[in-house]
Amino acid sequence: MNMNDNMTSMGQRQMNDKKWWLPWGSALCIGCALVLGSSAAYTAGPEDTYKEAMASYKNDDWVAAVNLLRKTAEANYVPGMFMLAYLLDQAEENKEALTWYKKAADMKSAEAALGLGKMLRNPEEVEKPDPAAAAKWIQNSAEWGYPQGMLVWSRLLSNGELGVPKDQAKAVEWLNKAAEQGYTPAMSELSLAYRDGKLGLTADPKQAAAWNTRMKETAAKQESEAKAAAEKNKP
Repeated sequence: MNMNDNMTSMGQRQMNDKKWWLPWGSALCIGCALVLGSSAAYTAGPEDTYKEAMASYKNDDWVAAVNLLRKTAEANYVPGMFMLAYLLDQAEENKEALTWYKKAADMKSAEAALGLGKMLRNPEEVEKPDPAAAAKWIQNSAEWGYPQGMLVWSRLLSNGELGVPKDQAKAVEWLNKAAEQGYTPAMSELSLAYRDGKLGLTADPKQAAAWNTRMKETAAKQESEAKAAAEKNKP
């Protein structure tokens, strides 16, 4: 199972600079998990343990999820490294989150590369932000095929941020790539660009309408598939 599938199953929520909502007390509980660890014996393989961790995550049992994910990460299971880093990031356990993002990114995790890039640019998460390194990791995420990374990289190119030379044509190219992979936020952004004549594009109402329709159809299909999967997995 790759992490693109996991992110899709979570509704393809975009990783942005604002923390996602956590269940009440989750950050505190994750802190407890960091201290207490787990007394359960680690007998399952990392893939099975990862599946168990994701089930705990979906049931809002973040303590169990973190403990299980830590086991997979320590076994060098890359999806587990990324997901552990992500949960630690949400709980503002920044130092350890950065460590696991970096380990996973070094093993070519596109998802982790984006998480690492976002942390490295944020002065609230790292003591000394590194814009150049942040831009490089975000670019890696895009080039390694992660649609969320493509969208963020497109924005850096469009705005000339983090020392990235402004290049509207390349920004549109990466935005198109993300949209073609079925990433609805990219479709929406592309539709608006055609509608308003932004990103160096000539205003084109037909293209804007086409991408808007495609975005809505894709979102409806993803929602239907998510509901069907939830029904199938009910005990």
